[in-house]
Amino acid sequence: YEVSLIILILNYFILIESMSMKDFFVWQNSYYMAMMFLPFFSIWFVSCIAELNRTPFDFAEGESELVSGFNTEYSSGLFSMIFMAEYGFIFFICILNSYMFMGSSFVYIKSMILLYLVLCFRGTYPRYRYDKFMMTAWKVFLPIGLFMLIVS
Repeated sequence: YEVSLIILILNYFILIESMSMKDFFVWQNSYYMAMMFLPFFSIWFVSCIAELNRTPFDFAEGESELVSGFNTEYSSGLFSMIFMAEYGFIFFICILNSYMFMGSSFVYIKSMILLYLVLCFRGTYPRYRYDKFMMTAWKVFLPIGLFMLIVS
């Protein structure tokens, strides 16, 4: 999923013709990226959730032999640091998604909506099998990303 994520971000840079966040805002004054490129946004969002290791894609914590993945090695202060880092990364990704796809106005409200969606995935979606996820990443996300890259 990292490969498709990088291809999608390159595609986004090619469409905007810049890597500057200021140019993203200028370009989004006339276009709403999340609705204009809905397949692009949906693949990007699923890849971001996979990068966050959240519940549908939390294979490190989902092993049948492990209780809570790598978290069992730490206690107290270090565990709270890992916990805060994970949720800080979730918040950062939601802010990045709202900046990149939802325009520059009301960024924090839009990022809170995305944060709510990411946190709701934990209770609503079952865990995927690793082979099914890899099949989706390599046979669905990657060809669609490459097709979008070629078209743009």
